[in-house]
Amino acid sequence: MYTVFDPGHCGVSASVYEIAPLAQKYGIGGVAVPQNLLEDPKAGVAAADFIFDHGLRWSLLPTPADFFTESVTDAAFDSALERFKRWADAGEKMGVRYCYNHVWNGSNARKSEAQFEWVLRRLRRIWKVADDHGLRYGMEFLGPCPLQRSFRYPFFNSLSGILALADAVSPRCGFLFDTYHWYTGSDQRVDEAYLAAAQVERMVNFHLNDGVPGRTRTQQEDLERQLPLTSGIIDAALPYRLFERAGYTGPVLCEPLRPWQQNAEGRSLEQTMAQVSAAYERVRQAAQTPPAQAAR
Repeated sequence: MYTVFDPGHCGVSASVYEIAPLAQKYGIGGVAVPQNLLEDPKAGVAAADFIFDHGLRWSLLPTPADFFTESVTDAAFDSALERFKRWADAGEKMGVRYCYNHVWNGSNARKSEAQFEWVLRRLRRIWKVADDHGLRYGMEFLGPCPLQRSFRYPFFNSLSGILALADAVSPRCGFLFDTYHWYTGSDQRVDEAYLAAAQVERMVNFHLNDGVPGRTRTQQEDLERQLPLTSGIIDAALPYRLFERAGYTGPVLCEPLRPWQQNAEGRSLEQTMAQVSAAYERVRQAAQTPPAQAAR
């Protein structure tokens, strides 16, 4: 797997031309795909040449809409899908290989069976666009309980549910594994991590983060997190070790979000990237430590 830096997740603003040399310096293997490059294919190809010259790769292709939110009407979805086709074409020329969307863990309009069919109808169209452009597409489950309680009806909050959706489309349709959602949705169930490891060829990204101290699992909010292995609430080393052993070769991304994003004013781009690099190294080192032997 290769590590990635995404300035948006870290509260800083920088171009790939600023990020690439620092990524190379701090041993980070990839960069996020800026939306503006997808609107300007010539600039996108030039930026791709630049990062490839620095030995880097792209992370995930963004999508122009939150495709699985109910506020996106069918008409808005059709329009966004046309834009996604253009972005996917530009991304293909840039050498982007991965793409995803999250699937909300609840609905205000439909119970679970009807929600499954609604998501599936949209998913089939999104996946076809991605597949036509050589993109490995996957979905992310969302775990936080306060988020799920905000909906009238609950929906999938674990990897098992996302795989059910993916399987209904194609064995090549995949998933994103996020340690925060794994913790908040299934309480770090080991079988979910092993299930992901058994299908790493379908995994399109691996998000690393940690929980907020002073909160129980069911109190953790969706967008409030920390860099991995900061509080020690989430055992990010376990899935990292399993995925590495299983041969996962895709991107891995630190996603601390708030309050780290909001505290970025006092950090330079280089300081931010150095801290992200150190977080990746913490996880690597922890993953190399063999788990304690069970008592006989």
